[in-house]
Amino acid sequence: MVEYCLEKIYSFVKAKELWEIIIENRLYPTYIVELIAAVSGLFYLIVKKPVNRADKLIVFCLSFIFITDLTGFLYALYTIVYDYKYIEFLKDTPFKSVFWIYNVLTLISSSMFTLYF
Repeated sequence: MVEYCLEKIYSFVKAKELWEIIIENRLYPTYIVELIAAVSGLFYLIVKKPVNRADKLIVFCLSFIFITDLTGFLYALYTIVYDYKYIEFLKDTPFKSVFWIYNVLTLISSSMFTLYF
């Protein structure tokens, strides 16, 4: 039963292009909010002249979360839609899934938040 469901999902995803999947399934709102937070933080650092270390750290953390989250999402969607078309060398390695990206993100962001607070 699980294999049948996964087969249906993969056939649906492969029939569409990457951008169509993102738009039709409304996968973009969280990334828009993350981008707004990162840009707002960078704007805050530019406007505020005596910038302390804690402010720089939290803005870096927001930017890092946005970039890593977007990279992991696009990598996962790319591997499903295009079936490792240009990155065949990753197909049978531990880097084939995106769990390693989000594990690194969790470790680094939790360490940064611990330092900040």
